[in-house]
Amino acid sequence: MALSTNVAQAREALGAHLRQLRRNANLTGRELAAMCGWLPSKVSKIENGKQTPSPADLQSWTEATGHPEANEPLRAELAALESFYRDWRRQLKAGMRFRQVESLALEACTRHLRVWEPNYIPGLLQTAEYARIRLEQGAKLYGAPNDLEAAVAVRMERQRVLQLPTKRFDFLIAEGALRDGNAASRVVMAGQLDRLMVATTQATVNVGVVPSAALWPFHADNGFWIYDADAVIIETLTAELRLTHTDEITVYTRVHNALAEVAVYGAAARAAIASALAGVPPR
Repeated sequence: MALSTNVAQAREALGAHLRQLRRNANLTGRELAAMCGWLPSKVSKIENGKQTPSPADLQSWTEATGHPEANEPLRAELAALESFYRDWRRQLKAGMRFRQVESLALEACTRHLRVWEPNYIPGLLQTAEYARIRLEQGAKLYGAPNDLEAAVAVRMERQRVLQLPTKRFDFLIAEGALRDGNAASRVVMAGQLDRLMVATTQATVNVGVVPSAALWPFHADNGFWIYDADAVIIETLTAELRLTHTDEITVYTRVHNALAEVAVYGAAARAAIASALAGVPPR
């Protein structure tokens, strides 16, 4: 399923509910638009899931159709839709540090975090040098304010959560991410792999390496983070998707569990990391 499917379906469902309100009021789209001071095309776009209405749009719509009591449930529906799709550029206007603080708060209230990362070392296991590269790339791409060092500091602070005995962390990392020379320089990768080796010995942390030679039960191209049974967060180049529907969380949990079955752990995981480290020259 495409990552945008949930967004489109939620927007279409909201549009259908608004269309029903208009029809119940015996209003044409043109009449409703005139009452709200809009172009007629706006009503059509909203009803057909081509445009996301604003909270002000919902208020105007419900008042014009004589159903102001529908505003609150429709706004809740809109909030759920927006939680699916969070534009990176809009998030990062406040700086890279702000986004790291958001993650810190979310991880503080999560008891069991499950992560799949096919391309990079997960943020909670990164060294400062590796994190700086990843965050700097994001800042350049989105033109975020220059608060890189502050953002790196918060990402390092986030890692304190790994020491809490009430937490559990299950990280699955594709073997290719250990050997990716495009992710960081050789020196940075060497330090990062050393850090990952240490992580395999932490009491609350379970690190699994999915071998490149293994037959993956599912090919999940995008990394994802599962927060308890409450939400799944997926990061793409342009947006963050936050999925909260139970059936969606179940699918991602099933994929994580299936990948976990072909991963190697403990001594075998450390051997895979050591093999990757041996292939990284010290300079």
